[in-house]
Amino acid sequence: MLQEQELLDCYQAVERPLFNVLYRMLWQQQECQDVMQEAFLKVWQQRANLNAATLAAYIYTTALNLAKNRIRWRLNWVFDQLDPLLEQWSGADLANNAADSPEAQLQQKQQQQLLRRALAVLPLAEREVLLLTEYSELTLAQTAQVLAIPAGTVASRRNRALKLLQQQVEQFTGRGSSDAD
Repeated sequence: MLQEQELLDCYQAVERPLFNVLYRMLWQQQECQDVMQEAFLKVWQQRANLNAATLAAYIYTTALNLAKNRIRWRLNWVFDQLDPLLEQWSGADLANNAADSPEAQLQQKQQQQLLRRALAVLPLAEREVLLLTEYSELTLAQTAQVLAIPAGTVASRRNRALKLLQQQVEQFTGRGSSDAD
């Protein structure tokens, strides 16, 4: 049985990277916090069956499954409102920096919205891998453990996701890879 301090230590270690991954799946700060709370509650309830070696992977897996359930629910209930939901801006990763000019702030917001749109159209399997490898502190091996897939599959999905993401950005901006600045 896990001790309370072990759970607290693990929570503190995964809280920020897990939030980053969830935010890029759900795009709503409050919903991410709800998913994290629900995931950690499930972990607390299952603490007798868990061990410290796999605790972080279990937390990630639980949170990702809860987030996927919310995405499925959202798609079923508000399919016609999906695009506006993706276009909402909550600014969790952008601090409102008064030193930035309005033009710079606008450009930064547009880039974030472009990335959000491009991520939203990636297949879920590739999006999960990309988010876990790029926006959390998980290694390829840890990502493989969280998703219960081989590390080679993680690497290939990550590469495919990066290519698809680049294609989407180019499509949205109307620029090909030869148009680089």
